[in-house]
Amino acid sequence: MPDPVEILPLEMPAPGDVTAVADGVFWLRMPLPFDLDHINLWLIDDGDSWTIVDSGVKSDTIQAHWRAILSPRTGAKPVRRILCTHCHPDHMGLAGWIAETWGAELWTTQGEWGAGRRYGRPGGADPDVFRAHYRRAGCASEDIDAAIHHVCGAHAHYTEIPERFHRLRDGDRFAMAGRDWTVMVARGHSVEHACLYSPELKLLIGGDQFLPKITPAVLVQPDADNDPLRDFLESNRRFLDLPEGLRILPSHNLPFVGLQARIAAYEQHHADRLEATLAACAHPASCTEIARHLFSRPIRGRATFFAVGETLSHIRYLARQGLVGPATDDGEVARYVREP
Repeated sequence: MPDPVEILPLEMPAPGDVTAVADGVFWLRMPLPFDLDHINLWLIDDGDSWTIVDSGVKSDTIQAHWRAILSPRTGAKPVRRILCTHCHPDHMGLAGWIAETWGAELWTTQGEWGAGRRYGRPGGADPDVFRAHYRRAGCASEDIDAAIHHVCGAHAHYTEIPERFHRLRDGDRFAMAGRDWTVMVARGHSVEHACLYSPELKLLIGGDQFLPKITPAVLVQPDADNDPLRDFLESNRRFLDLPEGLRILPSHNLPFVGLQARIAAYEQHHADRLEATLAACAHPASCTEIARHLFSRPIRGRATFFAVGETLSHIRYLARQGLVGPATDDGEVARYVREP
């Protein structure tokens, strides 16, 4: 069966270099110190200035790449803005440095700015709150420590997020690369993720929301009484009405065509996981016990942060439908069971 996703025939840029994607739109690729070892960033020629979309993490290497790219380009025109699709450190980590170094204004949504300001500072995440969260999930002590280090140490990947910013809202329109772009807010992967749509260029800068190969992480966090999986699926459906053949510029992997196919694949992926979650709740089970039915890889170390958050997002989705409820709770570990 042919792959419904078509990878665009573009030359992948080397770090410190760019590849043209469309008139005035350039692709950059920067390294990351994570399992997912790269991020795609975008440099936009606005005629009299430059716009940067997403920043990369705080890193001497990435800063050097930015200097190599921008130094020959900023003599004639400045960097006007750094636009961040969302707050995660690979997208916003260097936003403060770019803003300070080149005098750029930060553009992002209110929710992402607030989350970036919080997690970008030491103490933004309370380790005691997360420790209780992972204990209730049934995690081993060493895995709890690794997960806490991941989330509570995230500030090391940020430069200071600017106090002032230009707020993006769903439906906002603005000019970039000499064309009109519309902000389309998506949710679930983060709180208020901004995707950018250009009808004229037939482009969608999809951030982490739309990826050609992998599925974005959709996590329950201990301090949010929300339903992120429902938010993710419902906000994605808004994008189904965009034209077929739209070119998607994702933050990871390669630019592609096949937005509707990817949304359908996300729906099926999560439907399968919801079914597996429900089956795992045939008898009272902790989050970590349920997670073993959802993930083939071992759930240890830093992976605990993602596995627990993903599993809880499926449990919460089912709980809010009345399909799963709390079972016995010994005060330390929460267990869930399928409702009769």
